[in-house]
Amino acid sequence: MSIRLPKLDANNIDGIYVIGHSLAGVDRTYFNRIDNLTMRSLTWKVYYYRPDEKEKLRINLIDAGIDSDRIELVPSSEFYDLKK
Repeated sequence: MSIRLPKLDANNIDGIYVIGHSLAGVDRTYFNRIDNLTMRSLTWKVYYYRPDEKEKLRINLIDAGIDSDRIELVPSSEFYDLKK
């Protein structure tokens, strides 16, 4: 399988934000490629909807080659203002 993504300049990117994605196994190659293109230097901020899915999301990113110390899991309520 060939993945075609342009080279990313990690110096111009604050972090990688994942919102509303299951991080399923089929996508591991893409997430690994993004991590490599950004020199494996950025924090992955992943918003989750249900607390019971936190660990699954973390494991899927680790399985994609993302270092666990660069993964930040945040409740989606901090992104979406769902209480209004």
